[in-house]
Amino acid sequence: MTGDEKAERHVIWHDEAIQRFWTWELRFPEHYFSVRYGKQIARILRRYIGVDDRVLDYGCGIGALTDVLCHDLDAQVWAADFLPQAVAVTSHRNRGHRTFRGGMSLEQLSVFSGLFDCIVAVEVIEHLTDASLGAFFRSASRVLESDGFLVVTTPNCEKLERMDVLCPCCNGIFHRWQHLRSVSATDLSRWGSDADLILLETFETDLSRRMPRTRAYFSRVMGSRGDLNNRCVRQPHLFGVYVHRGSAARRRRRSGWLW
Repeated sequence: MTGDEKAERHVIWHDEAIQRFWTWELRFPEHYFSVRYGKQIARILRRYIGVDDRVLDYGCGIGALTDVLCHDLDAQVWAADFLPQAVAVTSHRNRGHRTFRGGMSLEQLSVFSGLFDCIVAVEVIEHLTDASLGAFFRSASRVLESDGFLVVTTPNCEKLERMDVLCPCCNGIFHRWQHLRSVSATDLSRWGSDADLILLETFETDLSRRMPRTRAYFSRVMGSRGDLNNRCVRQPHLFGVYVHRGSAARRRRRSGWLW
């Protein structure tokens, strides 16, 4: 290696770098997870969200999920994001929905307490720094109604190195979609517990399928006809549903799977 060559290194993500990355990605709405899978996610969320429920789309991006929550679930929807440009895009996109209640920054969100019946954070937690991850769960716990639900989605036990790319200018290695961690159900339980939230349930699914096959679905269909772990291939998407510690989750509307 010559003196002009630089050793490969992993990029250290900080708030300013993350903001620059996602400001650039706003130009490409087709890259956003909720653009591709918003309808499928909304079908699952019917289990936790009813008509006129107060819902927060946390990490709203370009507002694609906000759009679906207003249109398909007829919920009252607020949207929040750390990126001011994302809040502006979401607010503009959803301004015509009668149940859209507006976009806000995370700083503006901090003034609320116990407002939301359901908080939805789709593909958010894998992007957060350690400090922001703790702040997310604490904030969600504070603004969630005492008997409400926090629903998160994330890649399921992702092999991060498979999406690593190299910057040819600085030799920095980084995940193509700025993922900072691989997440398991055990991680979800631990992070929620630190904020006085109990993980009510988790399930794996493949949202790219027209009718996702989840472990919950297979366990009911097959019953005791064999070992579920041997019959099911791990699914790429992980859902986690939280309630406040001590909550009886009385608002849970359905016990069966919707598919």
